[in-house]
Amino acid sequence: MQKAAKNSDGSKRFTIAELNAIPIGGYALQLLAMLLFAWLSSKTGWRATWIWAQMCLTAIGLIILCAWPASFGVKMVGYFLLWTSNAAGPILIVSQLASLAAIH
Repeated sequence: MQKAAKNSDGSKRFTIAELNAIPIGGYALQLLAMLLFAWLSSKTGWRATWIWAQMCLTAIGLIILCAWPASFGVKMVGYFLLWTSNAAGPILIVSQLASLAAIH
C-alpha cells in the first residue's frame, strides 16, 4: 500500500491520521462478513459452499492487487476483499470440521 499512499506526481494522498483510519473499514467489513457467513452457513448447512465463496472473494482481491490497476478505487476494493477471508475462513472451517467430527 506504500505505492497507493502517494499520487502519481509523488505527493501524499493521505495524512498519517487518514492512513491509520483505513483499516477501520476493513475491520467493519470483517465483522459483517463473519456474521453473514456464519448465519448463512447455519441457515443453509452448506458450510463447504460458504468456505469456497469466501475463498473466491479472497482470490478476486488478490488478483486485483496483483494486477495493480490504475484506478485507486479498484485497488481499495481488492484490499477490502482480503478482509473477508480473515473473518469467515477460520469460523467456517472449524464449524465444518466439527460437523465432520460429529458424523464419525
